[in-house]
Amino acid sequence: MSSNTEKVFSVNGMTCQSCVKNIERNVGKIDGVKTIKVSLDEKEARVEFDNSK
Repeated sequence: MSSNTEKVFSVNGMTCQSCVKNIERNVGKIDGVKTIKVSLDEKEARVEFDNSK
C-alpha cells in the first residue's frame, strides 16, 4: 500500500514562466512524483509524491 505526501519547497532564482515549466517537467519525471505545481509569484513548488518510491 502506498502513501502519498505533499511537501512545499522554496525555489529561488526563478524569473519567468519558462523556469516554472522546466522545473515542472524535470521534477515530474522523477519516479514517485505524482503531481507538481510551481508558483513563480510564491517562489515555491508543491510536490505530491509516493512515500514508497
